[in-house]
Amino acid sequence: LCDWSSDVCSSDLDCLREVHRVLKPGGKFLIQDASIESFTKTWFGRFMHRHLDHPYNAMYTKVQFEQELKLLGFINEGSKYLKPYLIWRIERK
Repeated sequence: LCDWSSDVCSSDLDCLREVHRVLKPGGKFLIQDASIESFTKTWFGRFMHRHLDHPYNAMYTKVQFEQELKLLGFINEGSKYLKPYLIWRIERK
């Protein structure tokens, strides 16, 4: 999720907690990430899955990620699939 997570946060969820902490109520945030579906539902994703050494078992599905956002106190204002990424527009409650 965060390229800088190893420097600042110990996990993706810690990064999102930090984003939630520093955003004002009503503050907006964009997230761009590849979900596991990016590597299973397209020919390019299946090709990359076969040829890249990537921790797929640590990736979220779109639904799982949206559930985590809700549990952390974000409002999902929508998502858009821009191959191979999903982009979420979220707001702090």
